[in-house]
Amino acid sequence: MDNSTPNQSEMDQQDTQEVEETQVEPTGESNEESAEKSSEEQEAEMLAQAREAFDIPEAWTDNQLKQWLNQPVGDKRGVQTEAGIFRHDPTRAQRKPNAWPTEELLAALKGELDDVSGKRMAELIAEYRRRETLEAAWSDQQVLDYFRKDITPEKTSYGAWVYDRTRQQRQAQEWTTEELLSWAEGELKASGKANDTKLALELKKRHSLKTEDNSVEAILAAYNHQFGDTEEDTTTPEAEQEVPQQRAQPTPTHNGALTEMNLSFIDGVLDRYTDAVATNSIVGDATGGKAQRELDNLFSYVTRLDGPAMAEALDKIKQRIIKERNGVFSPSNAYRFVHLLKGDRKHQQRHVNLIELFLIVTDRNASSRRKQVDIRHMLSGFSPAVTERLADYFQNYA
Repeated sequence: MDNSTPNQSEMDQQDTQEVEETQVEPTGESNEESAEKSSEEQEAEMLAQAREAFDIPEAWTDNQLKQWLNQPVGDKRGVQTEAGIFRHDPTRAQRKPNAWPTEELLAALKGELDDVSGKRMAELIAEYRRRETLEAAWSDQQVLDYFRKDITPEKTSYGAWVYDRTRQQRQAQEWTTEELLSWAEGELKASGKANDTKLALELKKRHSLKTEDNSVEAILAAYNHQFGDTEEDTTTPEAEQEVPQQRAQPTPTHNGALTEMNLSFIDGVLDRYTDAVATNSIVGDATGGKAQRELDNLFSYVTRLDGPAMAEALDKIKQRIIKERNGVFSPSNAYRFVHLLKGDRKHQQRHVNLIELFLIVTDRNASSRRKQVDIRHMLSGFSPAVTERLADYFQNYA
C-alpha cells in the first residue's frame, strides 16, 4: 500500500478546509462594516444617554458634548452647582456676559465654575452689578471675598465704608454724612477731588457750625465742641440757667431743619441696625455689638443737634421704633446687646434710658406711663443743656 496516497478521510478534511477558507473572506468584509455601524450607533446611543442623564442643553452640539464628557472630573463637587449650572460649559467661552443667566454670573462670582479665568472676572462682575444690587463702593476683589469667603468689607464707626472705590471721584459735597463724620473723627482721610479744606467747609455748612475763620483747624474745633463726648459739660453756669429754646412741634417729615443727607444718614443707621439684629435670625455678639455701637453713635450725634434739627432727628428715630415695636425694638429685644457697648456704666445707662424713653412714648398707654416716670432724672446722665432739650421733647412733643 502506497502511504503517499491520501485516504478518503484526509481528502474530505482538505475539501472542508477549502470551503471554509472560501467562505471566510466575504464574511469578514461584512463583519467589519457591521462593526463600524455598531460603533457609530453605540456613540449616538451613549450621547443620547448622556443628554438625558445630565439634562444637557439642546444647544450643545454632539462635538461640544463629547468635549464636555472628556473633561476631568476635578474635585468631586459634581458636574453642576446647586443652582443647576454646569461647572464646565463648552459654550461659555463664546458667550458674552450679557448673554449669561444671572444664576451663572453668580456661580462665577462664588468660584463654582471650572472654566472661568481670572482675566474674564472683571467683566462678569460688571455685568452682575448692572443687574443686581451690589455695593458700588466695593472693589472687584471685595466682591469676590464677599461671595467666596463671606467677608464683608470694613466700615467706620459711623457706617461708612473704610475703602470706597467711588470716593476718589466725588466732590466734598457728594460725600455722605457718614463719610464726613468719619473724616472729622479721623477714621477716613481726604482723597481724590475732596481735600481736607473742602471737606471741612462742607462739614461746617452741613452742620451749621460757627467758626471765626474757615481753616480746617477752626472747623474741626467747632465740630468737636458741638459733637464731643456727651459726658463733658461745655456750657457755662449762666448758660445752664437759660430757658430752653422754644420751637414748633416737630413732624416726622422733612421740615428744613435737617438736610436730605442728614436724614439719609439717620435712616441708614436705623436700616443697618434693624437688619443686623433681626429677630428672625441668629445674631452673634460681634454683629450685635457692632450694630449697638453704631446706634449709640447715632444717639450721640442726635443729642448734639440744636433746636428743630434735634427734634426732627428724634422724631425720625421714634417713627422707626413705632414700626419695629414688635420686632427689634420690642421691650424684650431692644436691650439684647447693650452690654457690649464700650464705655463706663454711666455711658451705658444713658443709652439704655434713651431707648426706655422711646419705648415709653411709643407705648399704647404712653400718657399714663409718662406720669409714672421722672423723665428729667432718666436724662440726668447728659449735660444739663442736653437734658433740657431732651426733656422738652419727651415731655411735650414725643
